[in-house]
Amino acid sequence: MRAVLAGAIAVVAVIAVLGRGGSAAAFAPAPTPTATPAPSPVLTLTGVAAGLPGATVTYEYEWPGHTCATTDTVTLVWDDGAKTVITAPRVGNSASCKTALVGAVPSNASPGAHFPTASVQTRDSSGATASSAFTVVAPPTATPTATPTPSPTPTPTPAPTPTDTPAPTDTPTGAATPTSTTTPGVADVLPLTPTSGGTSGPGGMAVAAVVVVLLVAVAVGATALLRRRRERLRGQDPFEFLR
Repeated sequence: MRAVLAGAIAVVAVIAVLGRGGSAAAFAPAPTPTATPAPSPVLTLTGVAAGLPGATVTYEYEWPGHTCATTDTVTLVWDDGAKTVITAPRVGNSASCKTALVGAVPSNASPGAHFPTASVQTRDSSGATASSAFTVVAPPTATPTATPTPSPTPTPTPAPTPTDTPAPTDTPTGAATPTSTTTPGVADVLPLTPTSGGTSGPGGMAVAAVVVVLLVAVAVGATALLRRRRERLRGQDPFEFLR
């Protein structure tokens, strides 16, 4: 009964207000205020925007409206399939988690635009993708070096072989004529007549030797003949020729 009575009183009050030109909005419940969401983390490129693989890349991470401990780590990850970690320093500013991220582009990074990501480790909803890309430039193609043609090896000219000059042959001189120790007879004093042509070689010496032997033989024979005649004369009468 009391609830019914209270409801009836409320209806009467509303009717009375409407009768005086009031609005039903005055009796509507007040709206519940909603909390404003905190800003999302941002990752901003602060260094050069292009380079070769291995070049230095610099980003800045910030998470406004949040606080981080100085022991927290912010990780910068390359956008390759392996999720290569470029750098992971400690938080620089705990008030907004602001941290400078300096790393090197992976050596196997593909050419083109890349958008790394960063996040505070162990903190949910802290991830941010780079708002500006870092462009990897393809390494220059090495120009092949032409192989120089080797120079021909010079063939040394052989030195002429010296020809041995034959030593001069000594002309043999004639052998000395043997001298007889005996007193030569008439035949012994005959001069040696050289052989035909008067040559004095080995043949001429042989002929001369034969001649000498003959002369000696003649002299010996003549001497023997004289001795024999003398002996014969001695045996005869010395006056036989007078008879």
